[in-house]
Amino acid sequence: VGSAELRYRFFFVTKARAAGGAKEVVADAPLLPHNTKPKMIPSTAKGKKSTTEFTLLSESSLGWALWEATTAFLRPHQIRAHAAVHELSILGDVLYGGPEAPLLSELLPNKRTSGIRFPVFSDLALHLREVTLPVEGEASSGTVSLRAELPRHFRVMLQRMQFRLMYLIS
Repeated sequence: VGSAELRYRFFFVTKARAAGGAKEVVADAPLLPHNTKPKMIPSTAKGKKSTTEFTLLSESSLGWALWEATTAFLRPHQIRAHAAVHELSILGDVLYGGPEAPLLSELLPNKRTSGIRFPVFSDLALHLREVTLPVEGEASSGTVSLRAELPRHFRVMLQRMQFRLMYLIS
């Protein structure tokens, strides 16, 4: 199996109404490692080919958006770099200028915990949901998908941000 035959599917959270209000975005900027920082930068001159397709899955009433990112050939930091280029910086992504997570007191103002000033999420809000690879054999050919369920802390964050979780089942 060649690496370009795989399909990677990610979920991530960003601010609502990002990417100029678009619901679908294709990023095809070639990426190059930065000279001094541990990150990738777009470079048409020396960068390596990479493409990421972004699809808006849901927007919460609290000003957050859940996006899906897919790619067939994954480079280091590709999802994060392409998202940042298209104003879709991922929640908690300090390296690429992502927004900070809201505090629990902002999301749950009427709860007893409203005085507690903890962020709703303390990591990078990016999850590799699924990898799909081709399968060829004598009996059949097709694809096999390896799916990772959302970690509990990611699910709880989505619930507190008032996302509808039906998008995460399929």
